Amino acid sequence: MLVIDEKNIRIGLKAHSRDDCIRRICAVMAENGYVGEDYADAVIVRENEYPTGLPTEGVTVAIPHSNKGRVFRTGAGVAVLDTPVGFYNMADHESLLMAEIVFVLANSDPDKQLDDLGTLMDCCSDAGALKEIRAAKTGLEIVEILKNFEPD
Repeated sequence: MLVIDEKNIRIGLKAHSRDDCIRRICAVMAENGYVGEDYADAVIVRENEYPTGLPTEGVTVAIPHSNKGRVFRTGAGVAVLDTPVGFYNMADHESLLMAEIVFVLANSDPDKQLDDLGTLMDCCSDAGALKEIRAAKTGLEIVEILKNFEPD
C-alpha cells in the first residue's frame, strides 16, 4: 500500500530544474527515514532513460522513481511546485512538459511498485483531484485527497 506521509509533502517548493526538484524531494524523504542519500541519483539516472512526465488534464504531473538506491520505507514524496519545471513526456521523450506536481515514489518492495504506480496513476487521471492538490494549503489536505485513491 502506498504511504503518503504529511512530512514528505512540500507545497510551494522552489526548484530550478527537474533534477533540483527530485533532489529536494528526496532530501526530505531521506530526512524522514524513507530513502538513503543515494536515492536521488538513482531516480535521476532512471528519469534520464525513462521519463515520467504525464500530460494530465489541467495540471501536469511527473512521477519519478527508481528500483535502485536505498529505500528503507515505502512512500511517496509530493511537491506542489511554486513554478513548474520541465519533465519529458513518458509517451514522447522529445516532448517537454512543465510539471506542477511531482510525486517521487520509493518502494522497499520492488514487486509492489506497479501497484503503487497504479494508485498514483488513478489520481493523475482525475483532473479534479489534481486541481485540489495544486490548491491545497497543507500537506494534510493532500494526504486526505490521495486517500480517495487507495485500493479497497
